[in-house]
Amino acid sequence: YSTILKSGVPASVRVAFVSGLLEAVSLLLYSIFNNFGLWWATVSYHNGRVSSPGDVMAVVFVSVASSSSFADLGPQLIALTKARVSAAKVYRTIDSADTASQTGKVDDGLLLDPSHADM
Repeated sequence: YSTILKSGVPASVRVAFVSGLLEAVSLLLYSIFNNFGLWWATVSYHNGRVSSPGDVMAVVFVSVASSSSFADLGPQLIALTKARVSAAKVYRTIDSADTASQTGKVDDGLLLDPSHADM
């Protein structure tokens, strides 16, 4: 059991590294765009394009709230994608069992094999 657990460590480290890197890049872009929006709104207020500071803060708040919602949506989309792929493999296995029971033999093209994961 411990050797099986140790064999998964390199893949887990790679996934954790990529996940952490992408999360950091996401937060960096989120901060950059929000700061740029606040800077542009301030410049626009001082140049007379925007009439009141309240408009500036309202627009900045809306952009912060909406970009935060999009940043929080990422992990759920990844989970849905993984669930879809897993369900497709399970459905393919179930369908191969129906084919095997009807014909009396198993079709090699329908077996659960990572090489057939082209969905």
